[in-house]
Amino acid sequence: MKMVHKVQVNIRLETKILEKIDYLVKIGVFKTRTEAFRNALLMLIDKYYRELLEERLEGIRKGTESYPNLTEIVVRMHEEE
Repeated sequence: MKMVHKVQVNIRLETKILEKIDYLVKIGVFKTRTEAFRNALLMLIDKYYRELLEERLEGIRKGTESYPNLTEIVVRMHEEE
């Protein structure tokens, strides 16, 4: 089993946010507050990483709009055979 190094982080939250987290724990969506926060943070990180990837891909695509797409190339190759 891989050892995961964990660090404790303290944060200040509005009462309303914590109440909502506690409700989700109470109804069984999450086992603990920690699990709820971990999932929320992973979702947030995933969102921003996806945005960064989309921006990077868009940067790569710029200037290639006039290039034929792969499907067009394959169709032409088959037509030439």
